[in-house]
Amino acid sequence: MGISGRPPFRLTTLGALALSGEEGPLAGAAAQRRSLALLALLALGRTKGVSRDKLVAYLWPESAEERAHHALAQLLYGLRRDLGKADVAAGTNELRLNREVISVDLDDFEAALARHELERAVAAYGGPLLDGFHLGRAPEFERLVDSERADLAKRMGAALETLAEAASGRGDHVAAARWWRRLAAVDALSSRVALGLMRALEAAGDRAGALQHAREHSRIVRAELDAAPDALVTAFVAELRRTPLPPPRVRSPAVASIAVLPFVNLGLDPDTEYVSDGITEELINALTRVAGLRVAARMSAFAFKGTAADARDVGARLNVGTVLEGSVRKVGTRLRIAAQLVNAADGYHLWSETYDRELNDMFAVQDELARAIAGTLARTLVPGPPPPLVKPATSSMPAYLLYLRGQHYLAQRTQEGFRKAIELFDLAIESDPAYALAYAGLANAYILFGFDEYRGLPPELAMPRGKAAAQRALELDKTLAEPHAALGWVSLFYEWDWGAAERELLRAVAAQPNMAVGHHWYALYLMAAGRADESIAEMQRALALDPLFPIVSTNLGRAYAFARRLDEAVAHYRLTLEMEPGFLPAQFELARVLALQGEFEEARAVCRAARAGAPDNVRPVVAAAWVEARAGAAGAARAILAELEERATREYVPHFYVAGAYTALGDRERAIQHLVRACDERSGYAVFIRVEMFHDLQDDPRFAELLKRIGLV
Repeated sequence: MGISGRPPFRLTTLGALALSGEEGPLAGAAAQRRSLALLALLALGRTKGVSRDKLVAYLWPESAEERAHHALAQLLYGLRRDLGKADVAAGTNELRLNREVISVDLDDFEAALARHELERAVAAYGGPLLDGFHLGRAPEFERLVDSERADLAKRMGAALETLAEAASGRGDHVAAARWWRRLAAVDALSSRVALGLMRALEAAGDRAGALQHAREHSRIVRAELDAAPDALVTAFVAELRRTPLPPPRVRSPAVASIAVLPFVNLGLDPDTEYVSDGITEELINALTRVAGLRVAARMSAFAFKGTAADARDVGARLNVGTVLEGSVRKVGTRLRIAAQLVNAADGYHLWSETYDRELNDMFAVQDELARAIAGTLARTLVPGPPPPLVKPATSSMPAYLLYLRGQHYLAQRTQEGFRKAIELFDLAIESDPAYALAYAGLANAYILFGFDEYRGLPPELAMPRGKAAAQRALELDKTLAEPHAALGWVSLFYEWDWGAAERELLRAVAAQPNMAVGHHWYALYLMAAGRADESIAEMQRALALDPLFPIVSTNLGRAYAFARRLDEAVAHYRLTLEMEPGFLPAQFELARVLALQGEFEEARAVCRAARAGAPDNVRPVVAAAWVEARAGAAGAARAILAELEERATREYVPHFYVAGAYTALGDRERAIQHLVRACDERSGYAVFIRVEMFHDLQDDPRFAELLKRIGLV
């Protein structure tokens, strides 16, 4: 075992076949095709093992027996040498993979299926078995792999279908559509799967998406089978087209839903406020693990911090049925915490409790209180025994307080906030090097600090540091969702590894389905990939979990804009600005879409308001250049672009959006130059190149090269 208590090497068989160590893919004997094939065979032998005779028959069918056995011995020797003299196989005649040295993703998939943890199983399935791997002149090996591949794909399909049907059964049609969509990607020709996805989309209110999938399914069936789609599919399409759209549903808060408002600090000690915020976050995180309970996300809950909000108002704004309020008071060596649960419909108390504890061990007190409150809430709101909700993430109280301060600054989403958060998370890790949550916080701080929106660090510095912190967090605690989301972010916005991005983001969603950020970032992936309807549905789910976090509602507007549903996009930008006037990303996007609609005067007014509210920020200037170019005011547009060229010599300018302004002017050469520069600088926005407003460039071979470079071809 490695230092972390886990095997030091990892064999990936679901998807591309590879053997990796702590520093990435291995070279030497471990990277040779027959070595990898040998490890795959041992993995497929599960715990029973594979005889040496069978292994040589699979790998060297044309060689003499003695020579083949000698080749097997040489392979095992080479692997042992390259893996630091670790035995990769145990046994004498029947060889079994030494899983204390090499872990296998196939084991994770099958173990999760055996435990009926279907979301974990689906997250572990990285793709078809040994996808794209072939071994020349080894027909029995290929037949075995084909058989196993088909069986595993069938089991994966069954898991997805069960998840889809379960989601439909509980009325979560958006989730059902997501599971059916994944199954349709695996089995595109199945009319039953196509019909399941169409019905889920219709039930989720996305009739356009259902009809679009019907067209796509029909195209694939005609291309692959030279046949018409199944009669049930065509009948359902006909039914959709002749049935009038139902009236919009009036949202009513679910009873089993809660917002945990920030606990009020009633003491003078500033550390008490971090503890009160920590208790709030602990409860939010704990309650998201309660099956059947919907919990408002942190950013939306903390929007009420410092206000005297009425529980009924909170319930209406966050669409929850219950609200938890509380306070923390520190007096000498005593800590008093009061908590009350309120019915958001009428403001009546459902439950209340006061806790008085000594402060000899602050962390143990906080953990005990979180367990007691979360357990009582689970019993009050959701029938059945409460699951284990809270576990101490560290035994070091200094580390915990540093972590809470880091979370406080991380939530500010400013350059200075990120700098302080990174410093505090580093100090927390120094205090407790095994503090997984501190590594997760550090990962989030770095990846956001290196993104275009903030650019406090160049991406080539920030993103690898964020990735390393996320990987370390998962080494320490593989159950965390946030590090998977961070890895997905790095894979998408920096490494342009689309397969890895989707896998990690889906793992984040599966690990914590009620975590808004997982759905939000996965929706960004779907948006960039051009999967508009899926992106809208996933962003709507994120917004339901975090309705007061303005960037989520802004990005839902972007999803509608990329789907060319411009009126709906404008409506969401306006709602965002009603909620938070002066929110720059919403102003930026609103100005651009208004210009697309020909509303140039209003678009200019939005740009002026944005520039007045953020005079040092470059984004309102970029938006103004695009609006003037779109309006046909070439002189004004070029004057603004000249200003941006000058500013680019002393500060970061998003060349991706400057390229959009040049495209609107018809200046193809400069547009391409700025897109190339954006890619060279690893602009996070570059992944949206296919869905952004560059339609006039799509016949240019240089644009096609950029798509290929980013991984979109």
